[in-house]
Amino acid sequence: MLKDAVLQLSQQDYAWLWTSSEYERLRTISYKKLAANSPAINSSVGNYGSGGAFGYITEDLDREARASVPDVGADEYTSGTVNDLTAPSWSSGSPLAVASVTPRSVKISWLAASDDTGVVGYNIYKDGVLYDTTFGSETSYTTAGLSPGTAYTFKIEAIDQANRKKASNTVNVTLPALNGVAISGVSAHVALGGGVKQLKVTAQFTDGSTEDVTAAATFASSAPGTLTVAATGAVTATALGSASLTASYGGFTSPASVVQVLTPTQTIKVVDADTYVDSVYSTNTSTNYSTTTTMLIQTDGGKQIGYIKASMPASLPGVLDTVQLKLYVVTAQAGADLLASGLALDNWSPTAITAANQPARAFSDIDAADMPVKANSYVTVDVTKYVQSQADGTLSFRLAMLSNDNPATVATLENGDSAKVPTLIFTTINP
Repeated sequence: MLKDAVLQLSQQDYAWLWTSSEYERLRTISYKKLAANSPAINSSVGNYGSGGAFGYITEDLDREARASVPDVGADEYTSGTVNDLTAPSWSSGSPLAVASVTPRSVKISWLAASDDTGVVGYNIYKDGVLYDTTFGSETSYTTAGLSPGTAYTFKIEAIDQANRKKASNTVNVTLPALNGVAISGVSAHVALGGGVKQLKVTAQFTDGSTEDVTAAATFASSAPGTLTVAATGAVTATALGSASLTASYGGFTSPASVVQVLTPTQTIKVVDADTYVDSVYSTNTSTNYSTTTTMLIQTDGGKQIGYIKASMPASLPGVLDTVQLKLYVVTAQAGADLLASGLALDNWSPTAITAANQPARAFSDIDAADMPVKANSYVTVDVTKYVQSQADGTLSFRLAMLSNDNPATVATLENGDSAKVPTLIFTTINP
């Protein structure tokens, strides 16, 4: 059994912690120590570990010599014989209550028990079986991973240092049940040859809550020759026509979503600017590469990262279905890959950007895909989600690599071959 303890570090032993107020919170270490009723120690001795009341370290993590510094490890224990005379007790006859319920979890809470030497823990029981033990300072516990629509019982036991126990009242709870599923993510009209669309399956429960269960659902198409649905819910239009899509989960099947596949129109736009930056070599961090014929993409200690900027077309003939970024890979070592991301911020100049001033990676970036690449071949990345998130008419892309030391080069506007320059393909339909 463990109980709360605190170690106050000394300025003499840890002088660096007093060099800044930012380190103040590190000067005190809160931890758990073995209580007297732990079966791992002899509580009558009150001196656990060969080092006496404390063990002492002889060197730190940097292998530098240290002397007389307490080792706050699992074997630190000091206590005399515990004189615990009474079992824990509660001021209320019903200290345990249900605090909150979801379709898959129950949070219980309780009044803190009292004891003459202090409560060191609480046993949590689910359906009459010991489920977990928590520290004596806790007054709530959440049980997750439960089954919707199922009834459960809970109770707790307060434990003191002499291992005396006092049980609480029992509470009963029935979780909200699943009562339906719905699908979304694919519009009523899609383009033949457009990008892959992703179905989302949402479970609906009797308490009004919902949950994304796409990964656990199964899918069906009434016309797989027109619209195919993968096991993951990815939808691909393969022929003109229509099909009804459904998903099943937990014994429920969603209402059908009827999707029509239409003839597409494509608008091709060459990007406005491209370049790359180099932080692999320190001498290149301030160099701009906007005039090179290829972008070098690599991760090797630092990174060589490509950047592309383009404006949206002034108008498009119909409703936007898919946007793809098409690149030509000139060279690629075995194992090379490209990770394309859309940037929310466009405040970088293609002729001024360097490794030293490049945009920082942000949570607002939208990763489109990471894919393996081969030399002398095209790669096409679906960037629809990113384009639909942009309202300022300017699109910025970052090309990076996840694998190490497998460089690849991508043709730029300066390449001279119009068939290999980076382009955006806008696919539209007219419902």
